[in-house]
Amino acid sequence: INYKDSIDQGFVRGDAVYRDTTANRRIDADEFQYREKSNYFRAIKRDKRPLFRQLIEEDTLYMSADTLLSAQDSSGLNYINAVRRVLIYKSDLQGMCDSLYYTEKDSSFVMTGQPVVWSDTTQFSADTIRILLRNDEVREIIAISNSFIISKENEQLFNQIKGKLIHAYLDSNRLKQMFVKGNAESLYFLKDDEDAYVGPSKTLCS
Repeated sequence: INYKDSIDQGFVRGDAVYRDTTANRRIDADEFQYREKSNYFRAIKRDKRPLFRQLIEEDTLYMSADTLLSAQDSSGLNYINAVRRVLIYKSDLQGMCDSLYYTEKDSSFVMTGQPVVWSDTTQFSADTIRILLRNDEVREIIAISNSFIISKENEQLFNQIKGKLIHAYLDSNRLKQMFVKGNAESLYFLKDDEDAYVGPSKTLCS
């Protein structure tokens, strides 16, 4: 550990661990740079990728990437940048992308670079995916440009929706409602009153 108080600059190497007990946050890395007064850190990959974890209620959010960077914006709220081969895991949400930005300002994740998100039995993909949290739960997923949702009906059948933009609303991790704008298409498998499959229903509209 090497820290210079006069310029607020530190460097840690070798099984480095960063803990923020106030925010219930921890980062494990081979090495990272940090500035204590501005709450800045940059963890980079050497032999292993940095691992970020944060306790949220009774669950833990995990995130790994080749580079993790965190700092405070002008309003004093924290943000996190994850770059290259980003993986996130939470009991009710999993995802992967090339770049991720998270801000405490509106508790949102913005994922770019071929992002894919899984929630329950539903998979989301698009050019950009925005995830909004409320009360530490995923409440909205916004898929922007080339948006596609596929939901597992059974081992052989999958309900599908695509469009330019898809705004999905979730409740207790269940997909409750969504709006699709621009070249909207849907393919759903209908059931009768006895829960037997009748056949597919395909819809195309603006």
